[in-house]
Amino acid sequence: MKYFGAILFLFLLSASAFAQENCILIRAHNIRSGDGVIRYAVYTPEQKFTGYDVFAEGYVDAKEGTTTFLIKDIPNGEYGIAILHDENNDGDMNYSLGIPKEGFGFSNDAKVKMAPPKFKDASFIKNGELMLTIKIRYML
Repeated sequence: MKYFGAILFLFLLSASAFAQENCILIRAHNIRSGDGVIRYAVYTPEQKFTGYDVFAEGYVDAKEGTTTFLIKDIPNGEYGIAILHDENNDGDMNYSLGIPKEGFGFSNDAKVKMAPPKFKDASFIKNGELMLTIKIRYML
């Protein structure tokens, strides 16, 4: 009977490791307030950063400072991630005179110049479990 317990423990441990393999752990930092939500979008090379055509998307409650969350069901491959601190939780990036009022960030800390970065600057290869740190930037 003691062998059954050990076998069950090893099975559960391996199942947990397998489940994490299709996930990306995101650590979004430099979040100025706990207002609203952190929205994320995962893009493939074909989608680039085209807007509403995304591979995966979702949101989590914002936490001032750092918000850590898991994006599930992401197979191995090439991706880029965009993050928005949607402070008023309206589902959109808000602007004032063409300047973003809410925070945003991209994988690889890709820089923004009047438009989203080029996909190649934000892309990464996922091969197994992965953790990314993304800095949220505010222009106003």
